[in-house]
Amino acid sequence: MKLKNNAVKKIKSQGLSPLQACSLVVSLVLMIVLSAEPAGAVDASYDDLVNEARSGNTDPLLSWLKHNPQRLDGSMRADWLQVANWGGDDQ
Repeated sequence: MKLKNNAVKKIKSQGLSPLQACSLVVSLVLMIVLSAEPAGAVDASYDDLVNEARSGNTDPLLSWLKHNPQRLDGSMRADWLQVANWGGDDQ
């Protein structure tokens, strides 16, 4: 009960009613959940680009890698180097 009272006091000291604070938290959680792209969608489209690069068309994958640096993990960075090497664009 003491923890609940402390939380309520902190919320009130910030100028928000408990209902406003709850609404704010729910809104933030919904924004985060709804803005996230499903992991499977990224994986599937990336895999398609890799397969296309293996077939000889490296430009779409190289373009995707160049325009999505924040999404790259170590494996994707290694792919970038390898595919760029295939196309002679590894400088």
